[in-house]
Amino acid sequence: MYWKRLACVVFCLAAWPGQAEVYRWVDEQGQVHYEDQPRDSKTRKLSPPSVPVDGAGGDSQRMEKTRRLLNAYESERQQAREEKAERRKQAEEQRRKCIGARDDLRHYEESGSIYRLDGEGKRVYYSDAEREALIAKYREAIAKWCE
Repeated sequence: MYWKRLACVVFCLAAWPGQAEVYRWVDEQGQVHYEDQPRDSKTRKLSPPSVPVDGAGGDSQRMEKTRRLLNAYESERQQAREEKAERRKQAEEQRRKCIGARDDLRHYEESGSIYRLDGEGKRVYYSDAEREALIAKYREAIAKWCE
């Protein structure tokens, strides 16, 4: 199915008029769209492939144009894979921070007293107000990271 679409695009581009402007953009779901009008600031203008006007050059120019088109598609696919990997990495980081914030909140809510160590290694216990401030801080973190 993919190759049929690619062949259709290649054949359409071979007959494409030389002066047409084409804009490429990607929607929120990662779907690539091509239009004749710019959509927003993320829209990228594509230059049309050069086609000999008199038909000279024949098969070698057509093969070269097809090769460039296929290389461009491969480049776009690679870019999409890299963007997907980056989104996955960010989602994993957000998930990790969410879990950490929930664990810390549970610890502070369930603990009777909370302390930190000072420079000499001695325990310094938090007051009730400081404890409540820590709990509020981790509730905010959960609201931020666990959307």
